[in-house]
Amino acid sequence: MASLGWVTVSERRSTGFTLRQYMGVTDRHSLPGYTMRPPDMDENAAVAEVINACEVEARGEREANPSDVAKSWTAPGFDLRTDARAVVDDSGHMVGYAEFERTDSPAQIECDGFVRPEFRGLGLGSWLLDWIEARANKIAADAPAGSRAKLQHFLWMQEKHGADLLTSRGFGVVRHFYQLVIDLDPPPAPPEWSQGIVVRKMLPGDERALYAADEEAFSDHWGFVATPFEVFRHHNFEGENFDPDLVFLAMDGADIAGGSICRLHRTEDDAGKGWVGDLFVRRPWRRRGIARALLLESFAAYRNRGYERVGLGVDAENPTGALDLYLGVGMSVDSEALCFEKELPPADR
Repeated sequence: MASLGWVTVSERRSTGFTLRQYMGVTDRHSLPGYTMRPPDMDENAAVAEVINACEVEARGEREANPSDVAKSWTAPGFDLRTDARAVVDDSGHMVGYAEFERTDSPAQIECDGFVRPEFRGLGLGSWLLDWIEARANKIAADAPAGSRAKLQHFLWMQEKHGADLLTSRGFGVVRHFYQLVIDLDPPPAPPEWSQGIVVRKMLPGDERALYAADEEAFSDHWGFVATPFEVFRHHNFEGENFDPDLVFLAMDGADIAGGSICRLHRTEDDAGKGWVGDLFVRRPWRRRGIARALLLESFAAYRNRGYERVGLGVDAENPTGALDLYLGVGMSVDSEALCFEKELPPADR
């Protein structure tokens, strides 16, 4: 899940700060002493530091690392010149950052925005949001005629400043998500497999079939947008966090009934915490305990590697009962995030 760190133009909560003052800053095309521009490829570490400054304040954890930032910039369809912006001060120090998380569908657009906490009160968050909305409107112009494109931004529950900013600009909360964790000591229960189901690790040549199974399983989830294979492969099967021995397939003969796509670790602060990226079961095989077995298989693999904790993200309103499953195996809610959404003007305006 994306992490976010929007700030409003004022850290104050006094009633003397008016909306008119607030909006006056957002209308500016520049701010004295600061420059907004596309980041350079070698600034991935600086971007990670901006994100982590917001993460530490909100949750006490460093969520980003430079390699993940660089990987997001090289995703198919992402253009660093048009899809990201950095804000730097006159000394060249990066203090803010924004990007588009996904542009696979011009009708559903995801964005992220961050401003270092010590630079609140300057209008930088509003300035970046101006850019995001302008860019989103250009993307939405490619949506089918008459459709209503949506711009989404996720925030941790603790990020009150960001919530105020987004709400003032017409965003509303449409969904809740949880990040759950489990300690692997004592060890979780061993997996029990449904009759006819055999688990195995990912093998060379599984990529296309695993992609198709994953897309099918998630197609009935809220907010689903079809992902091109090249994008799916880039995010799941490439980079230093990918290990095919941490991708588990529940097989029913030659059919993939479900799968668990895990990652070695996500950040420099949680090298001892594994991450279950995608856990899915295709509809014909649901209600047979396969998801639970895949999850427990993943836990066991991480524990065998010396990992202390495992985390994952889930839609709090997931219709498959995923949240109950996770809580039932001993996971607990660690963080809560909100999905803010704003409807953009019609594509045929």
